[in-house]
Amino acid sequence: QSEQQQHDETTQVAGAEEDKLYNEQIENAVVEQSVQRISKVDDIDNEEEESGPKIETSRTIARVAFMITSQQKHTLRDMQYTNREIKGLKPLEALLLVEHGISAHEIDWKSKVAKLVRQEEEISDQSEQQQHDETTQVAGAEEDKLYNEQIENAVVEQSVQRISKVDDIDNEEEESGPKIETSRTIARVAFMITSQQKHTLRDMQYTNREIKGLKPLEALLLVEHGISAHEIDWKSKVAKLVRQEEEISDQSEQQQH
Repeated sequence: QSEQQQHDETTQVAGAEEDKLYNEQIENAVVEQSVQRISKVDDIDNEEEESGPKIETSRTIARVAFMITSQQKHTLRDMQYTNREIKGLKPLEALLLVEHGISAHEIDWKSKVAKLVRQEEEISDQSEQQQHDETTQVAGAEEDKLYNEQIENAVVEQSVQRISKVDDIDNEEEESGPKIETSRTIARVAFMITSQQKHTLRDMQYTNREIKGLKPLEALLLVEHGISAHEIDWKSKVAKLVRQEEEISDQSEQQQH
């Protein structure tokens, strides 16, 4: 008992510097996260609301623990945890046990703290997903601009070639049979899946795995026709649309020939 008492007194005195360093690390990490989040929220709030509900600006930040402090160890001993049990804890588990006042007298304390850890992991995953969505909205502007320029250049080039050919045909004398139709149907073109399309597809309940498995044209058609992941036959629907686009492309090439 005397050795335990001496140990407790020593850890209380010697742990002051350790707690100070830990608190500084926590404060710096939280301040840095807060600054980044406030900056991102301000950027999003300043944008015009085009469609759908406004992105929620209130955040839930998961708890972070880098180490078990001497003060936490002292508190856990007061809560009847043995030195062996404390050594077996992860920093986050120790933090949550102290924070929620779960003592060693509770038979199911291990399952309780495991449940709390899972909740923190879920909050962390949701926060990362939310950051990813916000980042793709902000950083995807340049990507979308490049995509639109490529599309416009391709369509303009195709249009110039088609108009030139139509003018040549109109100037020829009609010898026999019906005149070649001058109106054209141009098949849709997609070079890449844009960040905006990915964001829209997530809103339509498609998973990241499903989005990664899509071809650019499939993603374009799903968004354009509003086919959500809730539709059981969405794969067959988009496959049918792709075949229609391929047929249009073949007809267009044949007509040009």
